[in-house]
Amino acid sequence: MALMRDTPRFLSSVFAALALLGAASDLRAQDTSASLEIRVLTAAEERPLAGAQVLVEGVSVRGITDRSGFVRIEHLPAGPRTVSVRYLGYASMQEVISLVPGRPTRLQVRMGVEPIALAPVRVRANRSILLARGFYDRQRSGQGTFLTRQEIQQQNPRYMSDVLRRTSGIVVGGSTFGSRPSAYIRGGAGRCPIQYFVDGTLTSNFNIDEVQPGDVEGLEIYRGAATIPPAYNKGTATCGVILIWTRID
Repeated sequence: MALMRDTPRFLSSVFAALALLGAASDLRAQDTSASLEIRVLTAAEERPLAGAQVLVEGVSVRGITDRSGFVRIEHLPAGPRTVSVRYLGYASMQEVISLVPGRPTRLQVRMGVEPIALAPVRVRANRSILLARGFYDRQRSGQGTFLTRQEIQQQNPRYMSDVLRRTSGIVVGGSTFGSRPSAYIRGGAGRCPIQYFVDGTLTSNFNIDEVQPGDVEGLEIYRGAATIPPAYNKGTATCGVILIWTRID
C-alpha cells in the first residue's frame, strides 16, 4: 500500500527528470555554430592593423578588423577551417584552425610588410574589376547611387562615413557595437540599418571607417528593398544595401 501511495510522486519525479534531459538535449542541438575572434598586428611593432580583411574559406561571411585590430565572426560551421588575412602592403597570412561549437576560437596574427610597386596601368585594371562585377550594368539600370574612385577622391573625404553623410537619404550614426559608424535609412519608424557587402561578400559587425577612401574602387548605395539587385538581396535587407568594391581583388 505504501508503494502505491508513492507511485504518483515517483512518476512525477521521473517525468520532471526526463523533461530536464530533453531541454538540455535541445540546447545542445541548437548550439552547433561556432565563432572566431581574431586580432591582427604588425609583425615588427605589434601595432594593431585596422581594416584587415579576414576570410574563413568555404563560408560566405568575412570580417574587417577595427581600430584595435580585432574582429569577431559569428555563426560559423564547426570543424577545421582555413583562415586567410589580407591587408594591402602586407604579406597575406593563412592558418588552419579548429572551430568549436558553442564557444569562440581565438587567434592572433602578425603580418609582415610586403611593399607593392603600383604599375601605371593600375587604374585601367581596376576599371576592369568594376566591369567584371557588373557595376556599370547596374548603374545603367537607374537604381541606386554610384560613385567611382575618382568621384570619391573629388570629395576629399577623411573617412568613408564622410562620403555616406553626403548621400541623400542616408543617416550615419553610432551602432550597438559602440562608437562604430553605421549607415541607416531615414524613415517614419526611426532608423533602419543597411547591410554591407565588401567585394561581393556580406559582412557582419561592419565599421565603414575601417575601409580607407583610397582603397575603394567603387561604391553602390541602394535605399529600400525594392531597389536591391537580386544577387545581393538575401531577404534580410529590408532597408537597403551598400556594395563596396575595393582595389584589392
